Amino acid sequence: MKDEQACIQFIRKYANDHYNEGWDLVVEAYDDGDLLEELSEHNFALKKTIQSLQETIDLRKQLMEEHQAEAKQSY
Repeated sequence: MKDEQACIQFIRKYANDHYNEGWDLVVEAYDDGDLLEELSEHNFALKKTIQSLQETIDLRKQLMEEHQAEAKQSY
């Protein structure tokens, strides 16, 4: 359990350090259970977990940009 909490805290620190780079999603929307699930999916490999979360952040950014482009076209 202690190792799980250390991994969660590492991800939280990383997310806070990169808050303005899209990681606000993790800071604001992921609770410890969500992070534990992400970590479990990657066998508690921090690098793989961060890469996976970055892919989610990148997808969110892409979808937001597409939505904004569509909104501009409709005006």
